[in-house]
Amino acid sequence: MNFFFKSWMRMKSHNNLEHYEVNLTNPEEFIAIGLRDIPYEMGPTVPEPVCCYTAVEGSFEITRKDGQTASICVFSNGMGFSAVMTTRLPFFKKVDTKKKKISIF
Repeated sequence: MNFFFKSWMRMKSHNNLEHYEVNLTNPEEFIAIGLRDIPYEMGPTVPEPVCCYTAVEGSFEITRKDGQTASICVFSNGMGFSAVMTTRLPFFKKVDTKKKKISIF
């Protein structure tokens, strides 16, 4: 999991990722192992991806080298725990060829 997050942050893989979810066997060690050597800031709790999920605490906000951000949140899902990563990819990019400007909608 740590390698996956680092690879995404370095833009080595999964550049168009919108959502990633993994079951956790030991949620207490998620920060120590899953986020080891990854700079993050604490953010607000993100909305539950599924109705039966309950956020354990706030989100871990990480930033990719191109400035793209993602929220990682740990949820209790009734049978265990999951870490869910949600990116903030722009929905649409419009290029103004006259001004050579990119607008994100």
